[in-house]
Amino acid sequence: IEAVRALQAREGGEVVSFSHFCPRQELVLEKRFSFDQHVAKVSGSDLLEEQIRRVAPACHAFGHTHVAWDTVLDGVRYVHWPLGNVKEQQGQSKLQHQGGFLLLFEDKQWSPVQFTHWSYFYDRMEGRKPGCAEP
Repeated sequence: IEAVRALQAREGGEVVSFSHFCPRQELVLEKRFSFDQHVAKVSGSDLLEEQIRRVAPACHAFGHTHVAWDTVLDGVRYVHWPLGNVKEQQGQSKLQHQGGFLLLFEDKQWSPVQFTHWSYFYDRMEGRKPGCAEP
């Protein structure tokens, strides 16, 4: 982490970080919306999020949940762009599969935040409150 920060201080530019696992509970579907009732148990890691914060990326790309996400939380863009397995390509990752790979950065420009159903839902319609047991 310190080497990344030193390189950025010396060379400039922006940092993109990556992880297989989802770093925050806000980026996981609530159980009431999820087919996989166990994904929330293995997603969202305070330790991983702390490391991401120390690197201070402009964008963090993650995986694991198989649910597309593109949102900004606390100044960091979080992107999950699953192309899906054959079954998922017919449903939950259909738009990402049809669109193909997401180019995040080109010609010194970030791509705009992409519409994804669940990011839109939680960003605009119903705020996400991890840890809250009330309906």
